[in-house]
Amino acid sequence: MFRLCYFPVNWKYAQIIMIAKPRKPPTEASSYRPINLLPIMSKVFERLLLHRLDETIHIDGLFPTHQFGFRNNHSTIQQCLRVVNKIKESIAGKKMCTSVFLEIQQAFDKVWHRGLLYKVKLHLPDHFYLLLKSYLIER
Repeated sequence: MFRLCYFPVNWKYAQIIMIAKPRKPPTEASSYRPINLLPIMSKVFERLLLHRLDETIHIDGLFPTHQFGFRNNHSTIQQCLRVVNKIKESIAGKKMCTSVFLEIQQAFDKVWHRGLLYKVKLHLPDHFYLLLKSYLIER
């Protein structure tokens, strides 16, 4: 798959199961959380791809050091400590400190695939672009 830059279509189909949210009325659709179960081989390949992408991203320094989402050895707690330390430094230095926090529900579902692929093409080798394009098409 790495050589052909192709992600098989049949590995993209998921079995969807609905899990009830606690203390929600079972008669409403919003009371359930959909869980997608992808084929095992698809998940194994995703892990291999992530490992190779991670190596490339760290070598090229594509993510800033304060980017914590979906990165190894970067937890939410560490990010919270980082923010608290920045606030303390600002207060100690009698500087102004501003912050903005955003919560985007279903962020992955709302990613503009064309825009994402455009950025991938700009910053990553062609084989990653072609493979990710194959991965995202028909999803």
